[in-house]
Amino acid sequence: MNRAFLGLLCAAAATLALLPTVSRANTVTYVYAALPGPVDNCQWFDSHLDARDTGSLAQLIDLLYNRAAPVAGTPVTITQSGTSAQGTPLSAFTYNGRVLCAQSEAVLPATPSPAPTPTPSPSALPTAPQV
Repeated sequence: MNRAFLGLLCAAAATLALLPTVSRANTVTYVYAALPGPVDNCQWFDSHLDARDTGSLAQLIDLLYNRAAPVAGTPVTITQSGTSAQGTPLSAFTYNGRVLCAQSEAVLPATPSPAPTPTPSPSALPTAPQV
């Protein structure tokens, strides 16, 4: 049973690790597991993944048990934003009447980075002398 719990805990940690600005209405960008409650729950979860005391383990299990799996393309309303201790952007949002939290990229499309400006490289050919 301990291995099953550890496996579930590792799967949840990996899901959250794979899960950046906040606006009012968006759609789910991909299917993922979101934790119940406000951003504080996601921050607490991330900070206590390595906790071994009974109270923390019980709270981690409760959050994992009550998670939801929003479907891609479903509209959501962002209600709160924050960051984890590691600097990961987090969002709380309303989905089917429930307040859930997850990494922001799950409900906000990633902002593309601008392409780097090309730098001219020096010509390898010698230039002809000017007459």
